Amino acid sequence: MLSSKETASYFDKVVDEKLPDGLLEQNIARTLSIDAVSGATLTSDAYTHALNQAADPVRAIEFNYQLSDTPALWEYLKWLDLAAVLFFGVAVWVNKTRSPYKAKMNGALLFASTVVFGFYSASLYSASTMGGLIFGSWLTGVANYTPFILLALSLGYIVYYNRNVYCQSLCPFGAVQQCLAKVGNAKSSPVRHQFFVWLPRVILLATLCLGAYFRNPAGFVYEPFGIAFGMIGGMYLFVLTVLIVLTSLVVRRPWCQSLCPINAMTDFVVFNKNWFKQMRSQPSKKKRASSVGDSAENAQRSRQTERKEREE
Repeated sequence: MLSSKETASYFDKVVDEKLPDGLLEQNIARTLSIDAVSGATLTSDAYTHALNQAADPVRAIEFNYQLSDTPALWEYLKWLDLAAVLFFGVAVWVNKTRSPYKAKMNGALLFASTVVFGFYSASLYSASTMGGLIFGSWLTGVANYTPFILLALSLGYIVYYNRNVYCQSLCPFGAVQQCLAKVGNAKSSPVRHQFFVWLPRVILLATLCLGAYFRNPAGFVYEPFGIAFGMIGGMYLFVLTVLIVLTSLVVRRPWCQSLCPINAMTDFVVFNKNWFKQMRSQPSKKKRASSVGDSAENAQRSRQTERKEREE
């Protein structure tokens, strides 16, 4: 394996669990297979699939046949990807409904999303997902497309409605913070300081730049999702997760209000959308202003003409 664009913590767990060693003793005349590592199932499957594809040229030379066919595009889709579209559609409906049970439906949706996209698959999108979408790493294949689908749907909704429905109704880590806030009877934080408005923006920009420079967006992950839902990650992520968990008992959604890159992404998209609208409206305003000026000049000329006629 020469390179990997998967999140480093999940790939490190695959290596630490000796999954490559278990594949070394297998005969490439048959399809390579091994039990996936618990907590990194998608990365394990992607690793095995990559090795099978790499072994196919050798099979063609040595045994005159191949085992791996080039899959169609729809074969890359998994049930998690379809579930992401379904969950997002339900989230949009819940946010628009005026039902008296709206809060309960939103809570049920957050719970289901936490189970499916949190503890089961850890498919939350992050700064590395944004980098992968921008720099096109998803085009060459990734273990899990679900975060990219959720990110694309969120961006579309933000562009159209100026709101991020993902944070309100789907984010598993936000749901965990919300549950802890109820346990500790946490209070809403006061007005956000400008420092906490600009801090996630600077961190997101630095993360994207480093990912672009080293051509590995997944190599720069600072979100605590891996620790929270799979105990996968370094010591600094473990410490950060513990701090967020404890703070969530006192303040509602401390991660969302201080470090989450999604708010920075939302602000950026909304700002550019409004700027684009303003730039488009300027020519029409100039035209209206010039037409108003012309009509005023014409009116003044007509008044002057009438005055001269009366004087004559």
